[in-house]
Amino acid sequence: MIDVLDRGGYLDFQPLKSDQAILALLKRAGLWPDGVGLTLDLAAHNLSIDDLEREKLLAAKRQAEEARRRNRVEFAGKEFDSGAEDFAEKFAAEAHAAFLTSDWRKRSKLKLADLAIQAEQEPGAKGPGGRGPSKPAAKVPESVRTALGLAGELLAFRYLEAKHRKHFSELCWVSENRTSLFAKPGDISKGFDFCVNTSEREWLYEVKATPYDGVEFELTDNEYRVAAAASGVKSKTYRILFVQYALDPTRCRILELPNPAAMDTRTRFRIVGRSSLRMRFEPT
Repeated sequence: MIDVLDRGGYLDFQPLKSDQAILALLKRAGLWPDGVGLTLDLAAHNLSIDDLEREKLLAAKRQAEEARRRNRVEFAGKEFDSGAEDFAEKFAAEAHAAFLTSDWRKRSKLKLADLAIQAEQEPGAKGPGGRGPSKPAAKVPESVRTALGLAGELLAFRYLEAKHRKHFSELCWVSENRTSLFAKPGDISKGFDFCVNTSEREWLYEVKATPYDGVEFELTDNEYRVAAAASGVKSKTYRILFVQYALDPTRCRILELPNPAAMDTRTRFRIVGRSSLRMRFEPT
């Protein structure tokens, strides 16, 4: 019976039956200030209820300021709180207008021939083929990731609006981010962000964005499955729309990349990580 109690952890704990026992345990753990008496009597500490309420308010204010700092996103010289309920609506309105007047189109010229054929591994290190997988780029805060995804898709909206003039409409935006501008909800599970149907084929676009001039992106398992499935269908074309400097309208540009899962174009990419499928491309 003792063994059963021991394995269950029942002998590892002792009930704390009084405030004094709790305070003594806090002191043993180093959680009680040195030189402060072990009592909860406010008068003994020269404190009042008002002092406690004031400290609660200050703590809440500090927490709110820290949350605003973590959630702060800068775009076109303006700050946005990504934790606010109306963030997507306000950010989308600003970014949509900024991309309308930006000269990003002049910076967005890229052809398949501009993408170098990739070695299977990075060259220049020991062993055949190079040094293997590279380290991923430093992760951006989640608040910035949210803004990047939204900004990338807003720029892609402008790009596809011009590319598919006769066939593009708001319904072509199918991801969950479409609700930032339009009422009808999107679907995160499709494996692509935009779908444009023409008389000849169905165009599927997945948007990836970076705050810098990076050349790496990640595909989830579902996104890669969709890309691979589309590569075998003549009536479908899958593309990556890669947005660099997505949060800076003065430098942003959009690169239309070929299907990284297609037999004839996958050599333009190199797999550099597998937490999800992290891929790299390089202009020649």
